[in-house]
Amino acid sequence: MELGLMVNFVSPNALILMVLFSCIPISYLLFSTRIFSKKKQYHHPDFYPYPIVGHLPQFLRHRRNFLDWSTKILAASPSYTIVFQRPGNINGVITANPINVEHMLKSNFDNFPKGSRFRSILHDFLGHGIFNCNGSLWRLQRKTASFEFSTRSLRSFIHRAVADEISFRLLPLLRRAASSGHPRPARNP
Repeated sequence: MELGLMVNFVSPNALILMVLFSCIPISYLLFSTRIFSKKKQYHHPDFYPYPIVGHLPQFLRHRRNFLDWSTKILAASPSYTIVFQRPGNINGVITANPINVEHMLKSNFDNFPKGSRFRSILHDFLGHGIFNCNGSLWRLQRKTASFEFSTRSLRSFIHRAVADEISFRLLPLLRRAASSGHPRPARNP
């Protein structure tokens, strides 16, 4: 009886408006998750987005073997690049295509800035370093780092590392084996 009284107090126009306004969020979800999209995208059978939560269930399911699983997904993709959706219909990109990596990190770096959220989250860990800055500051850091990774400096580093490994680990091991008189298998002490 109470429901009948309530319907009497709500006019038919108000009821129609309530139904229409309740359909707006549902239609937004349907269109935002690309259910009605005409553009066909590649989807690996193990990597299909869910409405609202995106690819989160797959990421959680494969968290223990993430590298193997993501490598399998990337290898199956025609371009070695996949687009994933985070909750809230926020897209991200994972690529193993060297051409795409060069395009994003070298050729058109200014077109792919790190957002303020990314920088603020990683600021305590990365500060204002090369991995957490944009624009002219990034160019300056990259130029500075390129001097550290020159052929001469890398060759010098490798020479020092190999010389230290031989003098502090290999030669003492061979001396101990020679003084003991017993043959020893070649493995770490």
